[in-house]
Amino acid sequence: MAQVQSITMTRKQLYDEIWEISVTGISKKYNCVYTELLKICKEKDIPVPPSGYWTKLSFNKPVTKTPFR
Repeated sequence: MAQVQSITMTRKQLYDEIWEISVTGISKKYNCVYTELLKICKEKDIPVPPSGYWTKLSFNKPVTKTPFR
């Protein structure tokens, strides 16, 4: 049986990691389910990058980071 690991971080810490790595990257880093991570972000009012954000960033296109509140 797999062991479940609990991770504790602040909203700001999660926001910073998501905007630095991506939701997909964070789900892989902490071995958690992508949709569950998105659900937590929505519940805790943590903004996530919009669709296409990482693609635009990789092509040096202008992107807007949603501010933390």
